Amino acid sequence: MKTHQLRVLVAIAEVGSVRGAARLLNMSPAAVTQSLQLLEDSLQMQLVLRTPSGVTLTASGQTLLTHG
Repeated sequence: MKTHQLRVLVAIAEVGSVRGAARLLNMSPAAVTQSLQLLEDSLQMQLVLRTPSGVTLTASGQTLLTHG
């Protein structure tokens, strides 16, 4: 787990979308998605639920967010 991956998770939680997090972090949406996927892969758990209206954190994502 890397610091920039946690920043991505925090930004996604704050704005509720990958595109919004990308704007907030001055990154491309693809880079945000890749960072999130690498974090999920390293932890072997899903951290966000992707929906047509945006993303929400799973229970695991919420737990990591409070500890991050």
